Amino acid sequence: VDESVLHFAASSKLYQYTILSNNDVAIPPSIYIPGKHLATSYQRFVDEVGLPFVLKGIHESRGMHNYLIRTRADYDKACAAVRAEGKLVVGQKYIPNDGDFRVLVFGRRIALAIFRSRSDEATHLNNTSQGGKARLAEVSELPGAVQATCITAAKVMEHGVAGVDMVCDSVDGEWYCFEVNSGPQLATGAFQAEKQTAFAKFI
Repeated sequence: VDESVLHFAASSKLYQYTILSNNDVAIPPSIYIPGKHLATSYQRFVDEVGLPFVLKGIHESRGMHNYLIRTRADYDKACAAVRAEGKLVVGQKYIPNDGDFRVLVFGRRIALAIFRSRSDEATHLNNTSQGGKARLAEVSELPGAVQATCITAAKVMEHGVAGVDMVCDSVDGEWYCFEVNSGPQLATGAFQAEKQTAFAKFI
């Protein structure tokens, strides 16, 4: 049983970002605005995190309710979609990238790394659940400081089993943590056999 259940399990990305940021794990600049104020808050998002930015549901997974905002029209369309389903969202600076890493951390050790990239430029999502491509990566592809960040992220979220999503800004080379998943698709998605073998060794 994951140790986080002994405390308060992170039930939203917003809560998670607070914990990560308070523990010096770099996340993309983010701002949360309550749903009732979204319709009138486009300019505030632009002022705070710049264009383009991403609106993402704070309780969503697998790339659901994740919108790239380039224009006011994009924003209004996304707001209508989240309002129709009563979703809460956080606005986040878009980090230009060639793909991201899903780093599996088991018991404070990196067990496996998977590099994910989008299949085409029609989307900004690298998730394999949204049609992205994946390949097994060598852990050495991640700088030592980034490996340490992955372990720290799992630790501060109190997850013994975690999928830490890390991305490198393709413009300035800065690394950011997108998310720490407590259920990192061990039985589904890409490289099931490799993930399950790594998990079995951990157990």
